[in-house]
Amino acid sequence: MNDFNTDLHRAVAEVCQRHELGMLSRLVLCAEVVEEDGTVALLLSSSPRDMPAWDRQGMLRYAMADLDADVLATRVAGDEEGFG
Repeated sequence: MNDFNTDLHRAVAEVCQRHELGMLSRLVLCAEVVEEDGTVALLLSSSPRDMPAWDRQGMLRYAMADLDADVLATRVAGDEEGFG
């Protein structure tokens, strides 16, 4: 799993650089993964690998607050179909 986290961090950092989004310092990934047999699973990973659980939780809560703000702004604007 350490190689996975390293590869993931490197790949996301390259994308951030390419799009001039700044330097990536930490990463929390939450993804739905569909296995070959159709089983759906949640992939939760972070980089650096030894990031404390409370830090991962804080980053996820920060992301949720940002999404909640987008949902609220969309509803206030009257656009129920999409997000911004």
